[in-house]
Amino acid sequence: VGEVSNAATVAGGSQGTGIGTHSVSTLALDNDKQKLENFLAAMSDITPTIPDEVVNYFLNKTGFTCPDQRVKRLIAIAAQKFVADVANDSLQYCKIRQKSPAFRDNRNKQPAGSHLVLTMDDLSQALEPYGIPIHKPEYFVDRPLPNSPTSTGGVVAMDTSGTTTGPPP
Repeated sequence: VGEVSNAATVAGGSQGTGIGTHSVSTLALDNDKQKLENFLAAMSDITPTIPDEVVNYFLNKTGFTCPDQRVKRLIAIAAQKFVADVANDSLQYCKIRQKSPAFRDNRNKQPAGSHLVLTMDDLSQALEPYGIPIHKPEYFVDRPLPNSPTSTGGVVAMDTSGTTTGPPP
């Protein structure tokens, strides 16, 4: 009777040598391999928004080499999702900004219409959680600005706050 109950528990997998547990983990591993193979096969059929040539250019520029086109497509899809997430976040920040009271006061001065205008501030707020800081760059003019401290006609730089820098007078 002892041998029969021991054989039953080994076959059931609840106690004994762990044969039942091993077959379950092997089955799960086979299932995972099958899912991975199906996923990689589907990668060949997907056409991402970012063309393969663009992905290849930037991957080669960074020194990444991989002969498997499916991996490159996976990278293209990840980049596509990143761009879509940033654009969506920027849109949400734009909507929040336009609902603010300060924007409504200035809206009376703008022509009628409900157009959304994405700004660099919206984009910088959307990229901040990803650890990508962006700032408005300085811009350059080729002649002095009116009432500018420079009178030499040299290149004058103006930052986004409106202050000018340039050659000394």
